[in-house]
Amino acid sequence: MKKITKEEIRRMALAGEDITQLDVSHIKDFSGMFEGCKNFNQDISGWDVSNGKDFSWMFANFTNFNQDLSNWDVSNGENFGGMFHRCINFNQDLSKWDVSNGKDFSWMFYGCTSFNQDLSNWNVSNGKNFFRMFAGCAYFNQNLSKWDVSNGNDFSWMFRGCTNFNQDLSKWDVSKGEDFSFMFDGCQNFNQNINRWDVSSGKKFSYMFDGCKNFNQDLSQWDVSKGELFNGMFFECKKFNQDLSYWNVFLGKEFSNIFKNTALNKETKKQIYLKWKLLNPDITWEKLYEQKTH
Repeated sequence: MKKITKEEIRRMALAGEDITQLDVSHIKDFSGMFEGCKNFNQDISGWDVSNGKDFSWMFANFTNFNQDLSNWDVSNGENFGGMFHRCINFNQDLSKWDVSNGKDFSWMFYGCTSFNQDLSNWNVSNGKNFFRMFAGCAYFNQNLSKWDVSNGNDFSWMFRGCTNFNQDLSKWDVSKGEDFSFMFDGCQNFNQNINRWDVSSGKKFSYMFDGCKNFNQDLSQWDVSKGELFNGMFFECKKFNQDLSYWNVFLGKEFSNIFKNTALNKETKKQIYLKWKLLNPDITWEKLYEQKTH
């Protein structure tokens, strides 16, 4: 018997045909399977997706989709990028998913404004790309403290716009991370101790804590010696008043607005400026404290 293809399934879904009982156990590539089916919301909880390796953009932009997928076996999945991208109503239990082979988690829950489910036991130890994973998940505030992100190299925009997020990430190993830009941008409630993070591989820190109105943690021990972009890093961190004068910013290329609209006192501002200026002659007072916003 001929096995149904991904393209045939898409055509059926576009036509509004019932696909709930299809045998998809042979399919490895589910990427973009329902492209164009914006109103799709069928119950496919019984699908056998155990051979699937690529689930990227599978349900992308499905504004109505909110079905139970809790029993799916995604243990062979390697690419989960954009899987639920902008599924604004999606808020289902995925706590038992085995994502241990996952490498790409970028955009996975981007724009899932209703999503707030327990993922604390997910094994993401093979994950390399966490770019925008939870960006725009306004309600998301779950415990991720035990996640092993030690292979991650891109954490940029990961929690951007997660206005409720304020969880302990102190034990995360981010030592391979190169891009931290916009990681907590707009996380208004975030104020966790991450002073022991090893960010020594980091090159991009632009707007990392932009708009974190409650953030005020000591980061003085961070090794940012490979950092090149620091612009807007603490912009609008209205409570931030920490002394970072001993940071090695020798390789820094961009510093505009890094401390604009923070709570740094005059003496701390002076110490940071004078010590950083010795390392990097291109630094000016205006760049650090007074330039226009982005």
